[in-house]
Amino acid sequence: MIKVLSRVSLLAAASLAFAGAASAQSPNGFASILHIPVVVNTASFQSTIFVHNPNGAATDVQFNYYGATGTASAGFVDCGVHSIPAGTTAEFDFGTVCPLAAGSNFGNMRIWETDAAVRPISAYTRVQAPSGNGFSIEGFPIGNFANDVGASVTLGLRRQAAAPTYQSNCFVSSIGEAVTVDMALFDGTNTQLGTTQTIAVGANDTTRLLDVFTAAGAAEGDHSNVRAEFSQNIATVGNPSFSAFCTVQNNTSSDADFRVAKTINPDDGTSLYSTNQPKDGLNNLLSIPAGGKAVFGFFLKHPDFISCRIVGGNADNTEMQLRTPTGAIVAGGDDVNEFGEYFTGEKSTVNNGSNGMWTLEVGSRDGAGIDATKYNVQCASGNGTNRGLLVGNLPDDF
Repeated sequence: MIKVLSRVSLLAAASLAFAGAASAQSPNGFASILHIPVVVNTASFQSTIFVHNPNGAATDVQFNYYGATGTASAGFVDCGVHSIPAGTTAEFDFGTVCPLAAGSNFGNMRIWETDAAVRPISAYTRVQAPSGNGFSIEGFPIGNFANDVGASVTLGLRRQAAAPTYQSNCFVSSIGEAVTVDMALFDGTNTQLGTTQTIAVGANDTTRLLDVFTAAGAAEGDHSNVRAEFSQNIATVGNPSFSAFCTVQNNTSSDADFRVAKTINPDDGTSLYSTNQPKDGLNNLLSIPAGGKAVFGFFLKHPDFISCRIVGGNADNTEMQLRTPTGAIVAGGDDVNEFGEYFTGEKSTVNNGSNGMWTLEVGSRDGAGIDATKYNVQCASGNGTNRGLLVGNLPDDF
């Protein structure tokens, strides 16, 4: 069942373990393929899925539901292709659009546009009880999940026995491939609570840790200001990605929230917090021609902080300067081979508010150039950036 710009309710949420409200997502939420970490369908809650087509033509959208192991509709469920008119937002009844077996259903969903042309879409889900309490979950661009190295964390988990009785539940969903994930809890002083839990999740499956404190073997009693860390188990082969999230629910009012695990150090070459570049894009060691300067491109998402330095055997004979996308020199300069955190400025003050390519120019102080293997470019960005891309050489002018 599909309605355009209309209100449809959708049976959802397996129990109070699913009450929550999502908030953690980049505003860059349009993509050709979207991952919804969890959708649910029971008699206890109602939910709706919204899909927006901003394109100038109707867009066909495929819905695939993957029911968690042990639920009524475990495994793959084809929910069909649905056409969304240009510029409209469609509203779907999950219990109708997907042929589900009777009983408790929860799992993850993949939504993607199937047209020949690339037509990004966005999605959002709302799950709520008849009382109106419930939670919201965004549809995440599937490429945003690059958490196969490092850890992803959720913050502020708690357990409280006294009214209103707080309970925390966590979930792990694989994205297209089987993955094994380690989950550990830490209090505000970084002391681990209980033991690390290893979770083997089949391809496109979802595993729920109901009352995560009990699941981890944490000490009895109340806990607050706790974070859950999810990381790929070292035994996993091929580095597949996964989504993890937790809910903190109020068992008295059925009110709760939803929080997706945020990746500390994403395995994403376009979003690196620190970079080290010893080679150019063709895998050649860096050099500087005599009388010239090497120009490196960094795509920054300002406002941001950036710092850079030159290291290597000939670093003392290097100098560098940073230019904005419009060419203004803002950091570094003659005989400078390192600068600390430089603040780019607020959004509208640079490049008319548009994110763009900043350039770092590296030259030799004596003008004689620098042989290969004699220097590396290291930069850090608070919002994440790419490794310095050598875009060419220009005559040395500083």
